[in-house]
Amino acid sequence: MATYQKLWGSSLRAQVLIEPEARSTTQNAQFVARLMRQHGSKSVVVVTSWYHVPRSWVLMKLAVLGQGMGVRVVSADMPPPNLWIEPAFWQEPAKLWLSLASECPPLVRAAQAAARWLVRGDRPIKWDTV
Repeated sequence: MATYQKLWGSSLRAQVLIEPEARSTTQNAQFVARLMRQHGSKSVVVVTSWYHVPRSWVLMKLAVLGQGMGVRVVSADMPPPNLWIEPAFWQEPAKLWLSLASECPPLVRAAQAAARWLVRGDRPIKWDTV
């Protein structure tokens, strides 16, 4: 938040809500939507890393879908000059699809079965940290 306020200034009408419990971006969006309902908020500004903006926006919009709440997602940092050479630039679209798939139990079960078949090891795959 400090970086965001330095770049864009602070708003006297804004209330800062911090959600520390989520273990994934999907959970974070759902928990923030719940906080918004509890506090009677009509809009939210999510501050995140440059590469995380698209996924955060999609998941936050889905979390408040049909509730009349506005969503704005901004970057706390500037994207690097040649951002397409950054691994995060290419990883985030896949993570978005995994986040969306995590909300569909049949897809999660199919992905877990495929992973067990491919890995065949003793290490469990933690799908909830996507």
